[in-house]
Amino acid sequence: MGLMSTTLADSDMMMNDKRMMNSNNSMMKSTSMEMSVKDKMKMKIETRLSNINLSTKKIDIVLMRIEAFRDKMDASSLSMHKMKSYNMILDALEEVLKEKKMMMNGEMMMDDMPTIAEAAMMKDEFSTLVTALKAADLAETLMGEGPFTVFAPDNAAFDKVDAETLEMLLEEENMEMLQEILTYHVVSGTYMASDITDGLMLETVNGAELTFTIENGMVMIDGDTTVTMADMVKSNGVVHKIDMVLMP
Repeated sequence: MGLMSTTLADSDMMMNDKRMMNSNNSMMKSTSMEMSVKDKMKMKIETRLSNINLSTKKIDIVLMRIEAFRDKMDASSLSMHKMKSYNMILDALEEVLKEKKMMMNGEMMMDDMPTIAEAAMMKDEFSTLVTALKAADLAETLMGEGPFTVFAPDNAAFDKVDAETLEMLLEEENMEMLQEILTYHVVSGTYMASDITDGLMLETVNGAELTFTIENGMVMIDGDTTVTMADMVKSNGVVHKIDMVLMP
């Protein structure tokens, strides 16, 4: 409640500044001025909140108190000017708190999400990819901060690779070759399906480039590989499932 009381007092001073302006301004100018006062108040509130350790529960309590305060104002004998002034500051405080709560909820959701590597380990359809990542010593990398965009071949895609070739790539002495192939599936940054356009070229972690085309509404990579499921968002990037193993 301390924050509410102080910011309500501040609103009086700011509204007094407003009354000093030309009373003959048009309605449009008056609306713009009110928005400016409200924006300034939001900035002051945000500055104060930056020094307060708030939880979503505390924010909910303050939001309830704001509603209770509005009810008291409606039943009071406050002047129209006071009512308008207090409502403006309550609106600003409410907006800032709701924005902060949304941000906190979003951060918690991301914290609860698995990384790209962790998500792959949870899915049976990516078990061969996980085996390859471990053999190439890349699993830990894809648990890192990122962000990464990974074009992930499922088990069916790996089944299209000659069995002897795949077995050879998984051998320890061929780790470098396997790393080159797997890093050709990874791009630094986050690229959602909506970011991929016909003719787009993206540099992979491997250093070589992937070329994208759009055919019948489907995203194709290097001419013959199809994105079969897009936009699987993880805590450190995004995964797009593909139907073939990409070869640099």
